[in-house]
Amino acid sequence: MITIMMVSQKNKINEHLASSIIGGLEDMVNLIATTDTGEAETIIQSEEFNIDLFIFQVKMKPKSGTVLENLLRQKKRYEDKPVLLLTNLSYNMVGYPQLAGYESYKRKNFISMPIERTDVQAKLCLYLDEILKDQKRQLSNFVYLEHDQGELMIERKEILYAEVQNKLLTVHCTSGRFELKRITLRDFCTQIVGDTFVQCHKSFAVNLEAVSEIIRNGRRNWLAIFVDGDACPISQTYYERVKREYMQIKPK
Repeated sequence: MITIMMVSQKNKINEHLASSIIGGLEDMVNLIATTDTGEAETIIQSEEFNIDLFIFQVKMKPKSGTVLENLLRQKKRYEDKPVLLLTNLSYNMVGYPQLAGYESYKRKNFISMPIERTDVQAKLCLYLDEILKDQKRQLSNFVYLEHDQGELMIERKEILYAEVQNKLLTVHCTSGRFELKRITLRDFCTQIVGDTFVQCHKSFAVNLEAVSEIIRNGRRNWLAIFVDGDACPISQTYYERVKREYMQIKPK
């Protein structure tokens, strides 16, 4: 789902934009619309929304569209998000005025007023592929866990290691421990996309990206040490593979 925020001086303008957008994207889009620049600023500052693209009318009061753009650029998660500016000036179908530069084109473009559906859809198409790719990259960083207390979406980097004891799999994360029933350690590893999560013991698997160092712990055993001081055992059977893949991720 693509979230688009529209801010203009009149509801009628937002309605024209919405009909042009929905006519091309159908069920792919979630629209947030307002005619209040103060409300728009509150939404931009809020952590409740994650907006993929902004459409601002240039001439608005008390804050113009360019002022709103400057405000959102101050937030790290929006510093590279595309902004379409509604203007009375005339631009061609790819949004190039005489003084437009390549870098501004990547993050900013223009829609001429009065609004034409073909113009709106052409400008959106310039950014849709990258928005969808970015969403896919973000989703790939999360893992879905259905544990004993409910369901959880957790960032992959927060998972430290997993262990199986008495047929019960426990996932150790920076935010706590979660017990998963009816799943083997091997099955759990195959559900973790990427090669950084590997089995390191008959009862343990470790996220190598979370390991700060590997130390010896006896003649035939080692420990994977995490930043928070927690540790995961590595047996001799798995040590060479773990060490090799760990060195590829974090070479010394």
